[in-house]
Amino acid sequence: MKKAVISIDVEDWYHLEYFKDNLNDKSQSILEDGTNEFINIITEENIKATFFIVGELISSKLKLLKKIINQDHEISGHSFNHVRPLTQSLEEFKLDSTKLLVELKEKLNIINPGYRAPCFSLDDERLKILKELNYSYDSSKISAGFHPLYGSINIKQYKKVFDNVYTDKTFTEFELPTQRFLNKNIPISGGGYLRILPWFLFKYLLKKYLKENDTYFFFIHPFELTNKNISLPKDSSITSRLRFRIGRSKGASRFSKLIKILKKEGFEFVTFSDFNKEINNLK
Repeated sequence: MKKAVISIDVEDWYHLEYFKDNLNDKSQSILEDGTNEFINIITEENIKATFFIVGELISSKLKLLKKIINQDHEISGHSFNHVRPLTQSLEEFKLDSTKLLVELKEKLNIINPGYRAPCFSLDDERLKILKELNYSYDSSKISAGFHPLYGSINIKQYKKVFDNVYTDKTFTEFELPTQRFLNKNIPISGGGYLRILPWFLFKYLLKKYLKENDTYFFFIHPFELTNKNISLPKDSSITSRLRFRIGRSKGASRFSKLIKILKKEGFEFVTFSDFNKEINNLK
């Protein structure tokens, strides 16, 4: 059976890396607007999903998170403060990841969650720390070397059990899919690429990938599913403003189309934790 995991990185617009240097106002929020739109779409499609939550938001978003849990979706971690791990020392990363674990356990009774690094900013040393802290899996590997913020994870010591799924005796790595195009690995797994690439191109690359692979993993952000206006920091560059605004009005409709394509291609929808349990049963 082909398997797909749909996920959302539950963060607000001000967590985006390209606004951090000139951010002075966090009063505006579009997190709940976008997250609720995500919930509406997956509910309509009758599928379960994985929600990667930034730890510092847990206390203020408990009502939303409990709603997610009550609908049998999965909640895992997306760092505590949404700081790129590769900008932290190993000790800082360990403290951040430990704090996230404690918050998830104390506020939501979640033990041994999965993890996704902000901006996929992870390497082998930090992956080892996640394993030592008893996270159950990671989904921070993406083979798109042209992106300056992404990290690099070596999974040579892991066993490949499905397309883009690698495991050792205690831990699983779920790699986000890419498709080769014009001698580059183009991610066909994220909201940014979904809304910025021309739809005909994204659809072509997606269908090509789906015919050749038995897994598909997708992530999106709340801001990509709502067109609610935000007053961006005055010093934001034109490039940052374009990256934030382009295609947002089409995000929700394209997301719905993507799910329908996956269904048509015969994919079963699961959460990362459910998929991980199945993998553990194979060991």
